[in-house]
Amino acid sequence: MNAKSLIGMSVFSIDGGKNVGSVERLLFSPEEMRVTAFVVTSRVGMMDEPEPQKILATEKVRAIGQDAITVDSESLLDITADGELPAGAVAFDQVEKERVITESGDHIGELSSLDFNEHDFRLDYIEVGRGFLSGSNLITVDNVISVGEDVIVVTDRALDPLADDDTDVEIIESDVDDRVDEVDDDGKERTTIFR
Repeated sequence: MNAKSLIGMSVFSIDGGKNVGSVERLLFSPEEMRVTAFVVTSRVGMMDEPEPQKILATEKVRAIGQDAITVDSESLLDITADGELPAGAVAFDQVEKERVITESGDHIGELSSLDFNEHDFRLDYIEVGRGFLSGSNLITVDNVISVGEDVIVVTDRALDPLADDDTDVEIIESDVDDRVDEVDDDGKERTTIFR
């Protein structure tokens, strides 16, 4: 699942059938390489008192569908001070467009998105944009050395298509976010990402 596809997605509580807000930010742990939480905010009118920021930990998510995220109860969301993030968490929007360099110091582009498994929330790939008309590359997270304050550092072999000869990755532009992992008869892994 692509991180950008969740921004603005509604969050509903199952027990009350209530819209508890929408995803404003996606939080991840660079050390665990997994999505850890979502910042959920409620829409309020101009004259209404703003509601406090809510944090929805990924282990409390019931499901992520095409149109909404569900949670068993609104009480599972933690209320925090605006802008306050859980310890060790980094907001995707803080590192989006951050420069990505190799360990040898070559600039290969800017972070444009994160792809993760919606079942265990582990990051699979970082998407690195190379410029307006140059497209982007998916880099497996096992090639990410560090996510720092100024740059993201990846291995020198991160862009080498032969570096990970056990997995083929294909991205297909689609109206539906999905991911299909397969293993062929020769044991070669193939991942198709629809977005």
